[in-house]
Amino acid sequence: MSGTFDPSLLLAFVAGVAVLSVAQRTARRSSGPLFADRFPIYHRTQLDGRTVGGAAIFGVGWALAGICPGPALASLAFGVRAALLFVPAMAAGMLAFAMWEAATRKRTLEESRRSSPERRQNAADHSLAQVSDGGVGS
Repeated sequence: MSGTFDPSLLLAFVAGVAVLSVAQRTARRSSGPLFADRFPIYHRTQLDGRTVGGAAIFGVGWALAGICPGPALASLAFGVRAALLFVPAMAAGMLAFAMWEAATRKRTLEESRRSSPERRQNAADHSLAQVSDGGVGS
């Protein structure tokens, strides 16, 4: 880390927190959301490896590229060279993740289908072994 201190990112963070604070205060006082029937309920409240890993990859990508994904999309309209390289790379990363996620989900589903009959058979074999050994618990 070198150079002079640039508070612009800190100011953006503070401004974002201020906007969120006002929005949350307004939402808590209202009877319901403006454009939906009810507020969403999030069942996952704990951080997991996927969340932490995704945040780390996002941060590293932002730091290496020096450009945020949102403004990168807007920068395409102005032909900013960094955005012309970054946005296709970001899209490729999103596509690669979607393909990896689908393959992982498919593999997990296939493994669970294969293991279910095996588990039932193993449980049945275990029960038979206990009966032939003189009963359960002996």
